[in-house]
Amino acid sequence: MKARDTDPLIRRQYLVGREHIGKVKRLSHAEGVSNAEIVRRAIEAYDPEATDANEGELEAALEAMETALRQAREEVAGLRQRLNERLNDEAIEARRARVAEEARAELRADPGAVDALSRALFPEQGGTNGDL
Repeated sequence: MKARDTDPLIRRQYLVGREHIGKVKRLSHAEGVSNAEIVRRAIEAYDPEATDANEGELEAALEAMETALRQAREEVAGLRQRLNERLNDEAIEARRARVAEEARAELRADPGAVDALSRALFPEQGGTNGDL
């Protein structure tokens, strides 16, 4: 049971800024209640002990978010490393394939290059250095 249900209302005057007066008026209009009712609801809702409890909950939530963010960063770093490794492997394979294709193209263009290469690599078999 709320205090206003059992206690008689007492008139008091408090000094508040214009922005608070405007806010109370806007809220009372939006809720369809009196300005005094908005002030009573605000007083009823205020609980400094709940604020401390909320701070603990907020701190726990923040810690959980930090942990999740740290784990996500670690996962992203691992994925980035795996991607870089795969790209490096693919780049090496692509380069090897390009070099092999260039060699095939050279050999197709000049079939005698194989004989010249074999003489350059194995001069003791009858080739001489510099035949290429």
